[in-house]
Amino acid sequence: MKNIFVALVFLSFLHAGEMPNLETGEVKRIGAIIKDIGKLRIDNDMCKKQLNEEKQKNTILSAKKDFENDLAASNKNLSKKVEELEKIILTLRKNNSVGVAQEENSFPKLAMKEQYKEKVVAFKAAPFVLQTDSIIYNSINGKKIDEWKKGTSFTSNQKSENWIKITGYFVDRKWKNSKTEMWVKILQVSKK
Repeated sequence: MKNIFVALVFLSFLHAGEMPNLETGEVKRIGAIIKDIGKLRIDNDMCKKQLNEEKQKNTILSAKKDFENDLAASNKNLSKKVEELEKIILTLRKNNSVGVAQEENSFPKLAMKEQYKEKVVAFKAAPFVLQTDSIIYNSINGKKIDEWKKGTSFTSNQKSENWIKITGYFVDRKWKNSKTEMWVKILQVSKK
């Protein structure tokens, strides 16, 4: 503290233009002390910055640890619930196989009556063309599997009242055999 006071007195004399009657060694010592004080301030600022960074890291690590603990607790609770449900399922299966006879399905698989099925007729293979953009199905009244553009050419040798089967089609003017079953509505087709 005394050294700081001496340094301040010295600096005030220098600022006022007056030079105290001090020995050269003492002046050098005071200059060195002032330099050391400046370095200590810089070191102090760096230490404060590092301390703040470490506090932030500790906060993040603490939050991460809390999250992991919460997650572990949740997993433990869920595992217990799964075990309880598995016991209930085993109990129900045991009861069902021992004392209760399984009911037969009261609604067996329904089949379409013959009178409502479309009759497919075979004919001599011929080329056809689509008159409109058309949806291609996997069977009569089946699922949509593709969509073809107006003007697409194909061949067929089977039809029903409302549908025509695609047995082959043209790709770059070359005929290609149809690998899957494909049907299109007959109203969208005309003979080539």
